[in-house]
Amino acid sequence: MTEQAMQTIEYHRMLFPGSHIIVGLSGGADSVALLHVLCSLRDELQLTLAAAHINHNLRGERSQEDEQFCRTLCDQWQVPLHVHQAQFDKFTEAAGREARYAFFAQLGGDKLALAHTLSDRMETFLLNIARGATLRGLCSIPPTRDNIIRPLIDCTRAQVEEYCAAHGLDYRVDESNADLQYRRNHVRHEILPQLGWNTDHMRRMFAALQEDEDYLTTQALQPGDFLQTPAPLKNRALRFLLERAGRDVTQVRMQELEKQLRSPKFTKKLRGMQKQGLANAANCDTIECDVLHSTRRRVKDADD
Repeated sequence: MTEQAMQTIEYHRMLFPGSHIIVGLSGGADSVALLHVLCSLRDELQLTLAAAHINHNLRGERSQEDEQFCRTLCDQWQVPLHVHQAQFDKFTEAAGREARYAFFAQLGGDKLALAHTLSDRMETFLLNIARGATLRGLCSIPPTRDNIIRPLIDCTRAQVEEYCAAHGLDYRVDESNADLQYRRNHVRHEILPQLGWNTDHMRRMFAALQEDEDYLTTQALQPGDFLQTPAPLKNRALRFLLERAGRDVTQVRMQELEKQLRSPKFTKKLRGMQKQGLANAANCDTIECDVLHSTRRRVKDADD
């Protein structure tokens, strides 16, 4: 696993000497292995490491034991640990993910290292197919995004567990991961084993899909009339504007955003954006606020 992780780190240029890395630590095998790998590189790359654990408080005493495990582990490995106590009126997977990323964002750091594996990526790939995903969804979990890095994204869960065994690493087991009422668990335990996919083939497929998606996205943000470009580029430009404004991306919102951008009210600002390219447009944030404010009620009604 170490060799595979190092290849991923080097290929995607995930780490630089002197970087401050925040490591998401649940206490499970994946995150424990990731923290161990980064600790082994700490002196060589002069990394500053810190771990972040979010206690979802959903499993009673088990949640408290997970937190204490992370505290003890980080004390042993001399890694500062940040802990957040999450509270939910109604827990959903999306709410948990939102809480985690909000917590991580408060901690700063040059990079946020998360322990997603190739197995996670394959599961997400199948789940996204079931939802009718486009190319971006078929890419599944990307190796990097903004300041997020995933050094174990080319390693399988079996490789991670073998690594933990070989290095004598203890870890926590979340019993809910065996509950087949959750769709991901059903895919993990029932569907993927039956498919018998070749992991080398899957790595190559994801790399090819990601290269295509990255190229199309780059082209969509270049100077030019993006509303008149072919649909694959136009849709990526509209998605970029919505995501930059912190909005969920839906087909309804994309259609309403395009309609408003074509209106005379935004002609001047739109031309400026087209001239500079979306990634560099100085008035990009302004037009997002104006358009999204003016369409919020109509989009909400359409979504409902």
